[in-house]
Amino acid sequence: MPQVDVNLALTRREAVESFSSSFGLNNYRFATFFAVSMPPDFTAQSIELQTASLDRGQRRRELETLKRRIADDTRHTLRQQERLVKSLELADASVDFAQKEVEVADLRYQRGLSNNLDVVTAENGLLQAQSRKLQAIAALAVARLTLHATLGILDPRAVAAAGPTPDTSKKTDKTEEAPGSAGRK
Repeated sequence: MPQVDVNLALTRREAVESFSSSFGLNNYRFATFFAVSMPPDFTAQSIELQTASLDRGQRRRELETLKRRIADDTRHTLRQQERLVKSLELADASVDFAQKEVEVADLRYQRGLSNNLDVVTAENGLLQAQSRKLQAIAALAVARLTLHATLGILDPRAVAAAGPTPDTSKKTDKTEEAPGSAGRK
């Protein structure tokens, strides 16, 4: 609301001839002054301040949500990687078991205790076990890359230079061809 001030002043509008005549009451007039003043309106600034504080609060909540989501994604990726490591161990054991089945089937065939179908079935089981192992290795490699991407430490140049992991070449040389299967076909 505007503030209205009315001022009344007694002023002399003429010059006097001497210093002593300046103190008389002649040639004085009343003058009125009106002053209208308005207090500054800070409404726009206060609205901007409130909006900025709301935006800051929203950004803090978004940051906390993002931190929780990253932590959840990291935990999920770590659990998945642990499951895949166990799956790889099981696939490795499965390959070893299938390898022994091929050896047993081959020995039984050589001694005439079974037919060629048992050997072929055992070799087929070995190939399936090797396939599952390779799938587990690939899934584990993807899980490791996903973990690095989730943590924000994925470096494509290092991934390309690294090549296969040491776990991939551990037993593949032994399982490429079943023993005793070179002469039969």
